[in-house]
Amino acid sequence: GRGWKDVTFRNHQVELLGHSAIAMGDYVFVDATSGDEVRVEYTFGYRKNEDGKCRIFLHHSSVPYAAAPAAPAAAPAVGKGEVKPAAKAKKAKAAKA
Repeated sequence: GRGWKDVTFRNHQVELLGHSAIAMGDYVFVDATSGDEVRVEYTFGYRKNEDGKCRIFLHHSSVPYAAAPAAPAAAPAVGKGEVKPAAKAKKAKAAKA
C-alpha cells in the first residue's frame, strides 16, 4: 500500500531551557509509491521527567504556507446601457419565434 519509504529530520534550531528543550525544523517524507518528496515543518517540545527520561510534551507539524495563484481579473461590470439593448434583442427574438 501507500505510505512513506523514508523521512529525513532537519533541525534548524534547538533551544535548551533547563529540564526542557524546543526543537524546530522540517522533515522530508518520501512517498513509497511515487518517490515524491513532501516537506513538513515541525516543532517538538521535550521535557526530562522525574524518571530521568526525555519525553515529548509538545508537537506541531504543518505543510509550509504557499500563496494561492492570483485570481484572474474580473470581467467589467455590466452597465445600464448594455442591459436595455440586450433585453430588447431578446424580446424581438421571442416575438419572431
